[in-house]
Amino acid sequence: MKNLEEGQEVTINMPFLYDIGDMGYYTNKILNTIEDCMDEVRAEIDENNFNSSNVCLTNTIPTKLTDTEQLKAKHEKIRTILIENGNDEFGDCIIDEICEVVGILPTTEYYEE
Repeated sequence: MKNLEEGQEVTINMPFLYDIGDMGYYTNKILNTIEDCMDEVRAEIDENNFNSSNVCLTNTIPTKLTDTEQLKAKHEKIRTILIENGNDEFGDCIIDEICEVVGILPTTEYYEE
């Protein structure tokens, strides 16, 4: 198994389900906000009380040339969709904003203005 590099970002998806307004079992706090739920998740993880087979770990930093090429291809696909649908703006700025919304890296990963 490959070690992650220092500073590398990862996304961890875990199937936790909470009802807003309920009392957190591990934090003993009323769960009123996303932050309360995140604190409950962290507390539950700290107690090692989860099934690790349900954890999905996603590396969001391209580490190889092919990853960068795939990222460029995604950006070009977004640009093509914008152009084909008659958008006046289809430069890197709008592509980077779309990337932020959908959770992929921006064009600045391989291109500096």
